[in-house]
Amino acid sequence: MRLVGGLDLSKVLNEVVDWRFKGFPPTDGRVTVDTIGAQGWNARGGDMLLPLVVLKESALAHNIELMAAYARTHNLSLAPHGKTPMAPQIVQRQLAAGAWGVTVANVPQARVFRAFGAQRIFIANEIVESLAVRWLAAEMERDPQFECYALVDSLAGVAALSGVLESVRHAARPLPVLVEIGAPAGRAGCRTAEEALAVARAVRDTKTLDLAGAEAYEGAVPTPSTPAAAFSSTESSRSSPTLGRPPSPSGSWSGRART
Repeated sequence: MRLVGGLDLSKVLNEVVDWRFKGFPPTDGRVTVDTIGAQGWNARGGDMLLPLVVLKESALAHNIELMAAYARTHNLSLAPHGKTPMAPQIVQRQLAAGAWGVTVANVPQARVFRAFGAQRIFIANEIVESLAVRWLAAEMERDPQFECYALVDSLAGVAALSGVLESVRHAARPLPVLVEIGAPAGRAGCRTAEEALAVARAVRDTKTLDLAGAEAYEGAVPTPSTPAAAFSSTESSRSSPTLGRPPSPSGSWSGRART
């Protein structure tokens, strides 16, 4: 097993480059992903089939280090979103640079990164499918070291998620969740502080969920000028400080993540 930066990349690096790989020239079946660099192929020199997308190594390395340095300077835990490239090689480099974990949009994407051994995954979404919840519960039981976080934004969602977990015998560990703070006309998230606190209390009262904090995504808010300005003017921004105060008698969040 080849472990690099917390991921086992052997599955992808040992893949033979054949007709399934867009843009590559025909090969004799002996070229693998790991040996592509040794072939000397040049996209601008006519060695590849067009069109194709290329990544500039210097730019990729610069961006990874820039974000890692920013997180270190500001004492932030960075979980880069892996949904766009879905490339374990890039995630491996981000983890090696100090990333806290990897973010995905749904359970199918989480399954991909789990296949490569990702030990900390943030699902930036609500999980409502019974099949998805059952897979997640089984995965957490199979690997006690695996950490996964998800979002909740309604009483119905909390009830559905906790209900499936309660029905699964192997759901021994509670699932850490964060209350999502939304904005008017947004696609998800609690709209008011009162709604968010009600959801947080509902999570606290379950046996299968662990209240880990709050989450908000200002990028989805319509912007009159800038995303930050628009978000600061919404009810959601006023909800975040209120929800930041733990809604538990002990005065502390039950989980470790707060955003």
